[in-house]
Amino acid sequence: MKFRFPIVIIDEDFRSENISGSGVRALAEAIESEGMEVLGLTSYGDLTSFAQQASRASCFILSIDDEEFGEGSAEEIDVALGSLRAFVMEVRKRNEEIPIFLYGETRTSRHIPNDVLRELHGFIHMNEDTPEFV
Repeated sequence: MKFRFPIVIIDEDFRSENISGSGVRALAEAIESEGMEVLGLTSYGDLTSFAQQASRASCFILSIDDEEFGEGSAEEIDVALGSLRAFVMEVRKRNEEIPIFLYGETRTSRHIPNDVLRELHGFIHMNEDTPEFV
């Protein structure tokens, strides 16, 4: 019997043939092996319509990579965090309890501000946490 409330994984590399893509797909396969449905997407798209999926989803796993922060200037960090913050806040408007996890490199977590961290249920460390562990 499949769990019909999917775990939504958003990672721009979900369908890519690179290390990051294979890692996130391995995570999805490990979750599916536990009998849960996974919906893998490559972008947030239209935030409002996407956040409406919160009523159907059981969890969100959002990928965030160091490359998204560019050279690390304040402006680049603000741009990278803008869509993440907007998505998290849109989901929270519709469902205050749904689990939201970030998936990324350990060093990436230093860029995430407290107002976003407060809304999350955890951080999955891309190169340290194995799919089976998660």
